[in-house]
Amino acid sequence: WQYTLDRTVTLNSGETETNVVTATGADDEGTTTSDTDDDTVTGQNLDPTIQVVKTSDGVVNEGGDTQTYTYDVTNTSAAGAADPLTLTALVDDNGTPGDTSDDINILTAGAFVGGDADSDGLIDEGESWQYTLDRTVTLNSGETETNVVTATGADDEGTTTSDTDDDTVTGQNL
Repeated sequence: WQYTLDRTVTLNSGETETNVVTATGADDEGTTTSDTDDDTVTGQNLDPTIQVVKTSDGVVNEGGDTQTYTYDVTNTSAAGAADPLTLTALVDDNGTPGDTSDDINILTAGAFVGGDADSDGLIDEGESWQYTLDRTVTLNSGETETNVVTATGADDEGTTTSDTDDDTVTGQNL
């Protein structure tokens, strides 16, 4: 006879769980016998993944206008329930790709809007953290500015992940 039991086991990388089964039977004279066996499973590391989405209203009045950028950061890891992420960096290139001297650290210069439902400082499975940043953008009508944000996170094993997204703003004639 063969029996099967399916159950979810949640382990971090390298952790183990041993499951023990004991089978007991009796013959037609009531004599019992039993045997025990075990099996050990080991958690395998799944690399974390993160997603950042940057949005704005897409237009500014020519000559200079305040633009509010919104940054949504989500833990998209396959092991999200067991592997929350620490957001280690959220950096906007300030519309100057390749020039890091004017990059904006959104974690310190932006505003955290919310998303940390359990207030543990970790991006858990199902959480999407939101930040905003107000920035003056000066463009003539028809000119565009594209800037890129990079979000970087790390899981509890220290494995890092990052994602980028861009947003383009166009100057409009008044």
